[in-house]
Formats: sequence, C-alpha cells, structure tokens
Amino acid sequence: MLKMILSFAAIALIWVIGDIISIKTKSFVSLLLTGLALFAIAFWTGLLPKTAIGAAGLATVGSLSVALINTHMGSLMDFKQLLSEWKTVVIAVGGLVGLIIGSITLTRLFMSRAMALSSIAPISGGLVATLIMATKLKAIGLPDVALFVVLLCAFQSFVGIPITSWCLNREAARILKNPDSVGKSSVNKQTASSSENKKETTSQRFKLPPLPQKYQTTYILLFKVALVAALALWVGQYTNKIYLHPYIMCLVFGVIATYFGFLERDILTKANSFGFLMFALMALLPAMIRDASPHDVVTLIGPIVISLVLGAIFIGIFSAIIALMLGYTKEMGIAIGLSAMYGFPTSYILAHEVSRSAGKTPEESAAILNHILPKVLVAGFVTVTISSVIIAGVLLNIL
Repeated sequence: MLKMILSFAAIALIWVIGDIISIKTKSFVSLLLTGLALFAIAFWTGLLPKTAIGAAGLATVGSLSVALINTHMGSLMDFKQLLSEWKTVVIAVGGLVGLIIGSITLTRLFMSRAMALSSIAPISGGLVATLIMATKLKAIGLPDVALFVVLLCAFQSFVGIPITSWCLNREAARILKNPDSVGKSSVNKQTASSSENKKETTSQRFKLPPLPQKYQTTYILLFKVALVAALALWVGQYTNKIYLHPYIMCLVFGVIATYFGFLERDILTKANSFGFLMFALMALLPAMIRDASPHDVVTLIGPIVISLVLGAIFIGIFSAIIALMLGYTKEMGIAIGLSAMYGFPTSYILAHEVSRSAGKTPEESAAILNHILPKVLVAGFVTVTISSVIIAGVLLNIL
C-alpha cells in the first residue's frame, strides 16, 4: 500500500509542477508539455520507476475513464448555442477538413503513412483523441508513432496560441473601428435566441423529468453515466464494423441521453468525479513515453515541426476561405479553426486577454469580448470535444 501511495503522490507532484507553470504562463506552456518533459526526465534518470503508473493503480482506472469521459462529453453539448453560432461550427469543421486534406496529401510526402494519418487526431483535438490514437498505435506495434502522437499533442499549443492571439488582436482592432456592426449582430442574436425559446415553449419535446436534487448523488449520477457508456460500448461492437468506433458511440449516446433528460448536463462534474477521472486518464500518457529514449524523441522533432506547421497552414487557409464566404473576417476564421490546437480553457483566457488589452474603456473591452468569446468557445467545443474524437475513432479503422 505504501508503494502505491508513494507512486500516486510522485505522479501527482509532476502534474502539479506542470499545472503551476501552465498557470504562470497563462497556458502558453501547457500542463501536458511540462508534465511529459518531467516524466521523461524522471524515467530516463531512474527517479521514477517505469512501473509507477501501474503501481499507483491508475492504469486500470485510466482505461475505464475513457468511455466515461466520452459519455460525459456528450452531456456538455448545447444545441441552442451550436445553432446560434452555426457559422462558427461550419468554419471550425471546415478547418479540420483542411487539416485532413493537407495530412493525406502534402504532410504524407515527409513521413510515413501511419505518422501522417495519426497526426490528424492530436492536431484536431486534445487529450482524449490523443489517448485513443496512441493506445491503438501501441497495441498494433507502432510505439514510435504513438510517441509521435503524444508529443504532437504536447507541442501544438506553441503553434496555435501565438497565431490565434495575433488574429484576435486584429479582429479586436476592426471591432473598435466599426463597433456598429458588432452591436447589430448582437441584437440579432438576442432576437433569434428569444424566438427559439418561444418556439420551444410552444412545442415541447419529450424529456424525462429531472431527478430531485437530493437524489443527484455521486453514486446515482455515476451509475447513470456507466449505464449509458455500457450501452454505447455494446452497440459500438457492431458499429465498429462500419468505422464508428465504440468511443464515438459513447459520445453519441451521451448526447442523446442528455437531450432526452436521462443524463444531467455536465454530469461527471456534478458527480464530483470529473477531476479524478481526468487525472487517471492523463496518467496513461506517461505510459506511452516511458520506454522512449532521448534519441527517439530527438528523431521525432522534424516530423513534429512539419506536422504542426503544415497542419496550421491548412487549417488556416480553409478556415479563412469559409469565414470570408460566411461574412466573417479571415482573422476571425483562422482563430476559430486553430481552436483545435488548444481548446478550453486557453480559448477563454485568450479572449479575455485580448479584450482587456485592446479595449481602452470597459465598454470597448466588453464589446470585443462579447464578439469573440462565444466563437472561440464554440469552436473549441466542436473541434476538441466532438470532432477530434470522431476523427480518432475513424482513423483507428484505417491505420
């Protein structure tokens, strides 16, 4: 038991250091990047045994977490917000289409097919998509590609954040020059949302009554998530034959169960379980790099740089073109598309930083924030939470 607790504490300490650095740098240096670098050093120097993840009991819990967290992600979907920001959704998805096209054409010229295809999942999303892809790659005997995928996920914020910050500052300057257009669009959105609310009250969909607050306990909520996840995995055994991975079905079933009221919105957070399950999930990442040598990491620097640079270019081009077609600026379009490379909470932090620095008065800052924040938040949800998991699930079947 002492060994288990000490292993758990050592793993937690490394993530603590990464978390502090992430907070201090306002997410520019990600928790993932710092944490993985420290884990690699600890493994290479022998400070942390390579068996630490298993000794802490996190390997099994982490594997369990994947299905539960995917189902939880479905409970986060807000159809009203997605409908009100439908242009943002189209631009974000268009950017990912550009990433896919770029990866299977140009990126493929610089690296193996497995690397080029696998790069799509981490660049299009975050931790869950990366873990799904890396686990599969390791299982089919491609540990070097699995390491490549994990490192891509760790380094992508260094490309996505500075470009997005520049684009959002350009967008903020445009808003200050022409505030009337933003004001009108805000009024139109409020009118549209109020009319949608009226429609829903006149034609209510079937929805299960919510559980009384006193019954929304950790045990009951976890049981409901597990039940939906189990059903999704059972169906996923059959859909996997048509390239719909069981983890995709967890996401889909989470959306459906929440829409009809069986699952509460943001259910794992309400069950006081999300933080621990994410901690266990993240413990799977060091397991992907524990057998890698410094030489293995150095060898992958070239493919990592090429993948991130070309990925950002293709996402930016496609997002900008679609944005101009839909009446947005190319800068706003690029910022929406590149949300895939950082997601929440970085999107939230960037929007607030830009609004504070660009606005000379509280009113100007509020106008900028109200314009850019909903777009980057929705874009991050569409790319990181939804699309990347779907893309990873499809890619697993064609590697």
